[in-house]
Parts: sequence; C-alpha cells; structure tokens
Amino acid sequence: MLTHVLECPLDETVSPTQAQTLLAKQLPIAITRIRRSLKPKRLLLLSAELLPLVEQFHNVALGCPILPTSGVFLPTSTPSESDLQALRTALVIVPAPAA
Repeated sequence: MLTHVLECPLDETVSPTQAQTLLAKQLPIAITRIRRSLKPKRLLLLSAELLPLVEQFHNVALGCPILPTSGVFLPTSTPSESDLQALRTALVIVPAPAA
C-alpha cells in the first residue's frame, strides 16, 4: 500500500521550502493515519522530499520497522542501481515463521 504525506498534489508554483513546510505540518496527521488506519507491517520511506523528516518518523512509535534505518530509498530523481536494489530487497515479503 502506498500513501502520501500530503493528500493533494502540490501546485508547481510551490517552492521547495514551502513544500517542506507543508510536509512538516501534515506529518502528524499522516503518522496518525499510518498508525491507526493502515497499521503496516513495515514502513518504507521512498521520496527524497522525506529526507528532512526521517528523524521524526523514527522518533514516533508506529509499531513497525521503518526502512531504511536512515535516509530514504530513492534519494534523487535518478536513483542508482544500488538504491533500486535496496528497495527491491525491502519489498520482498518475508514469510511468517511456522507455528
């Protein structure tokens, strides 16, 4: 499942600074939605726009691991092969242990 911190796309006239302000303002609502409604088994941080917020994600109790443990999977608009491979690895579903 993929979710966005911001519910609506940003207007192309929004500056990067304004975008970061909007993301930071919306983050508590997104975290509440993730924790209460989505209840993920793990959270993958993808976008470079989340880089300034990584620490905040790691400082809240979401009840699941947050990957990567530092940074985001796609730190640039042209990710390297190693960035893509790290994302592919994180997306692999790990089977539950047999009872």
